[in-house]
Amino acid sequence: MTNPSDSEVSNERLPDDYIASVERDARRYQGQWTGSAGSLAAHCMRLLKERKRMLESTRDDLTPLGSADTARDAWARYHQQARPAGGDTPSSAEQLLNTARETVRARRQTYGPCTEHFARTVGAINAIFAHKLREPFTAAEWAQVMILDKLAREQERSHPDNPVDSAGYAACWHEAAGR
Repeated sequence: MTNPSDSEVSNERLPDDYIASVERDARRYQGQWTGSAGSLAAHCMRLLKERKRMLESTRDDLTPLGSADTARDAWARYHQQARPAGGDTPSSAEQLLNTARETVRARRQTYGPCTEHFARTVGAINAIFAHKLREPFTAAEWAQVMILDKLAREQERSHPDNPVDSAGYAACWHEAAGR
């Protein structure tokens, strides 16, 4: 099916065969090393996923979080919630993981799935440094690089976000690796 021209765009529902052709084209070009085709394909895939989510969703908990929702905000929200059943106080490790979970969720709402974001990032990195790389980075490897970046920052200056972000990147690594 051909793409509609600007004059053909309307408020009518998109036909299923058009949606299917967009997804096929996006999958074909997603992850390209160079050019805008890979970026546009990643954007199309994100829009298709968001469309699907919106069509399937009736839950209030999927309301996008504002960009001002930081790790500190998630941490404060967690501490304001009721304590776990049985009166057990969560350990600092559990608190950190809960904050990381909320941070990953907020980033997904703002930037899309980490796998798509990292695919776009490694597409650019691989294009720029293709002459130096023996093989291209994967999205899972990029999550590992980001963990290393947080560790390097911690060596220079300790910051409460570094372990939270490291835990979040570990979760993204897990997801990007298909586990």
